[in-house]
Parts: sequence; structure tokens; C-alpha cells
Amino acid sequence: MTEAVYQTHQWLGKMETKVVSCQELSTLSENERVLAAKLPDDYSALITEKTILYAKGGGQPSDTGLIRLGQVESRPLDISPPKDGFNVVLVRKADDERIMHFGNFHGDHSSLSPGQTVTQMIDCDKRIKHSRLHSAGHVLGLAVHLLEPTLGKLKEIKANHAPGEAALELEGSIAGEHKALIQAKVDEIVKKDMPIRIHLWSPEVFESKAGVTAPDTDSTGLLRVCEIDGQDYSPCGGTHVPSTFMTGPIVVKKISRSKGTTRISYDVLEFPNEHFSWADKSQ
Repeated sequence: MTEAVYQTHQWLGKMETKVVSCQELSTLSENERVLAAKLPDDYSALITEKTILYAKGGGQPSDTGLIRLGQVESRPLDISPPKDGFNVVLVRKADDERIMHFGNFHGDHSSLSPGQTVTQMIDCDKRIKHSRLHSAGHVLGLAVHLLEPTLGKLKEIKANHAPGEAALELEGSIAGEHKALIQAKVDEIVKKDMPIRIHLWSPEVFESKAGVTAPDTDSTGLLRVCEIDGQDYSPCGGTHVPSTFMTGPIVVKKISRSKGTTRISYDVLEFPNEHFSWADKSQ
């Protein structure tokens, strides 16, 4: 089991950890190989004791980044183009909760061995964009909930927070004429700069706060919950910005309906990255 440090420390740009294993994709089991089915067989899968690189899931794409042998003095915000080291292009979680970093080696690095100390660095610009999109999806969900007296009762089915594909799917029908109303409510929530908090709660605490039945937990027995200022509580494993204002402007693009479901597509506009504070951590 890999310790997913990004779930408790979302704004670490660099972290030291140790290698557990490193092997070419061609040597993986069938279940592991399918996690990176589109990558060449000469790419590798690297597993470390801990990771700050987000593993794809919950509608959010994975982080990308760089893993280098030993300590790295600087933590550049932009680590492209690839430098010497293991260039991470995809991160996925295996069934046994190991987190697998898929990629290839550049420069002087050609392999990594179990027990070696490495430094992970994430592509910070990409993390910020993914976090803004994910939080924006929660803001959109809250806006729809607050408008239920007008829109009617709706239930979220699933969400996609990937750039260019971001959308919220709901059980129920919303007329296209309500797009402006939803946009206005989203703008209002963003402008209020409401804090977005991440919690690790027992199912009992979650149910007392959210007023709904808790979903199943993982092996820890806890739920990771994203809260928007006491108004929205969503079990969520993704990364988020610190407040609704930090999503930047959110645009409700389109409302479409099919077979009793509604799909609301959205996007976030440009927002200065200097608003985000990053930390380095060695452990």
C-alpha cells in the first residue's frame, strides 16, 4: 500500500521517498498492464513508499511530473521539458492500493532500485488546473442544490473534471432555459470566497454533518470529505483549491438532457497561478 500524501497535503510540490519497485511494463501482470494499456511496453512502472502525485480517479486526471534519484535542491514550478530522471506521464492505483507511476527514463537515469531515495516533483501548473476544475464541479453541484426549489429534486450520478471534458451528470431533468439562473448562482458562490475544507471523517461524523447515508469506506474506516463552508459535504478523493474564489471564473457551457438525466458541461477561465502557495517537504 502506497501512502497517498496528496490526500492530506495537497500543495506539496516536492517530496523525498524511497523506491519500492521499478519494472518495465512488459513484465507486469495482465491486471497491472491494463492500467497503462496505451503506453509502450518499454515504459516502466515505478512504485514508491509515498507519493505526492495524484492517481487518476473520481473524474480527475492523474498528475504528471518527474522523479529523480537523491535529493533535488530546487523545486521548479514548471518541470517541462523533461530533465534527467523518470518522467511520469500517468499515475494509477492498483487493486491492492499500490500507486503506480508510469513513464520513461531520460538522460543519465536508466533505472531505479528498491530502497533508493528519490525526489518527486509534480507539474504544478497541471495540478492547479485539475484542482480548479474539480472544485468548480463541486461549486456547480452546490449551485444546483441551492436552486432545487426552482429546478426540482436532482441527484448527482457522476462527474468528469478533465480539461475540455468537465461536466456534471444528474438524475432528473433541467430545462435549458435555466442555464442563466445556474450561472448566476455559480458566480455568487465564487464571489463569496467560501472556504473549501478537506476532512477525514468516520461514517458516523459524515452522516451527522451531511444528513445522508455514508458510502463504504476503504481499509482505514474513514471517509475523505470535501466541504464547502458547511453547505456541501461530498465524499471525494480529489485535489481542491482552498476556497470557491480560487476556482477562478466558472462558465456553465451547456445543459443537455437524455433519458431522464441532465448533463451540465462547464469550464474554468484563466486565473493567476501566483495565488497558490506551494511547499517543499522532505521525509
